Amino acid sequence: MPSYYLNRTPQPNGAYEVHALGCPRLPLYRVHLGEFAQARDALHLAQRHYAPAQVCARCAAEPARR
Repeated sequence: MPSYYLNRTPQPNGAYEVHALGCPRLPLYRVHLGEFAQARDALHLAQRHYAPAQVCARCAAEPARR
């Protein structure tokens, strides 16, 4: 299962982005969320701790890497 990370810096809209390992937009300052089968599972965890959160558009469009 792919690892997911949360950007520690919010986007201009105030949301924190969830990224899969290997995303070219993966930030240097990040929080490891864990390994999940789907990005939406990582997003649910992120929203519990860092609301509001959203999945990176690029990570949401690509199939999960293994």
